Amino acid sequence: MEARGLDVTPGIMQRLVLAGDDQAERILGIILRDEIGHVAVGNRWFKFLCEQRGLDPLNTFEKMATIF
Repeated sequence: MEARGLDVTPGIMQRLVLAGDDQAERILGIILRDEIGHVAVGNRWFKFLCEQRGLDPLNTFEKMATIF
């Protein structure tokens, strides 16, 4: 779900600026920066664990995405 935030947050930030809420836009900018780090860590661990198990990370992700 954190990765989804990476997709939608920039658009929300633009709408906040257009609405004149610069403070909320700055706050979301901080959250976005943190989420980028969280997703990067998750990606590294997912890739590491897949490789340890002899699995292709992309195929494994696609299979898991259909479950959830």
